[in-house]
Amino acid sequence: MTNLSMQNKGTDSYTQFKDHLPTLKRQRKIFVMIQRLGPATLFCSFSATETKWIHLLKMLGKLVDTKDYTNEQLENMTSEDNCRLIQSDPVTCACQFDYQVQTFIRDFLLSDCAPLRQVADWFCRVEIQQHSSPHIHNYADMDKGCPKIWSSF
Repeated sequence: MTNLSMQNKGTDSYTQFKDHLPTLKRQRKIFVMIQRLGPATLFCSFSATETKWIHLLKMLGKLVDTKDYTNEQLENMTSEDNCRLIQSDPVTCACQFDYQVQTFIRDFLLSDCAPLRQVADWFCRVEIQQHSSPHIHNYADMDKGCPKIWSSF
C-alpha cells in the first residue's frame, strides 16, 4: 500500500476510463492523506437498511401511497411492499441515509466528548450499489496518542 501510494501507481491503470476520473481524483486525495498521516486509525463502512427504518417507511407511505401507515401496519407489511415503497422514491431514501450519516459524523465522531478520541482528519466516500442503495466508506485519523494497532504486527 505504501509503495502504491508513494508512486501513485494504484490508480494509473484506470486512467484510460473517462468515467473513472472523478473517482480517481478522490482516491488520490486518500493516497495523499495516507502519505501525510499514515494508515487510518479507523476505517468503517455502513450500508443503508431502508426496510428496517420505520420512520423512512412512514415518509414513503405519505409520499408514494398518500397514506398514514401506523407502526403496526409497517411492521406487518410484506417485504415486497417495503421494496415497492423504497424503489418508488430512491431520492428520499438516499437523502435519509445522508442525513443519518451526517448526524453520526457530527454528533458522534466529531463531537466534543470525543468517544473515540479527537479526530484529526477524516474522509467519507459514498457509493450507490446496484440496487440503488447507498453505502459509505469512512476513513478517520485520530489525534496523536491513539494506539497504532498495525505497528505491533
